[in-house]
Amino acid sequence: MPSLVGSEMCIRDSSLGITPSIKSHLESHGILYIGDLIHLNEQYLMEIWGIGPVTLDKIKTKLNENGAWFGMDVIRVGNHWYRRKQGLITD
Repeated sequence: MPSLVGSEMCIRDSSLGITPSIKSHLESHGILYIGDLIHLNEQYLMEIWGIGPVTLDKIKTKLNENGAWFGMDVIRVGNHWYRRKQGLITD
């Protein structure tokens, strides 16, 4: 069983400091939870989505609290994110 890494924390949580316009933009693209951001790149979030460095640090801290980081390989099941196990492939 893969290990749980994501949380159900909604991007609307005010402690993250995401502005209402960015929240709406993220939600319009199906990004509703902090775990939905795991597969994205930090630079991408700052340049394309307009998330500032302070907010990015808050998001990274929340991800790290759950053993997650940007760019990790995860599977979403419901409102939870699980780390994909890397298996050894032999012929």
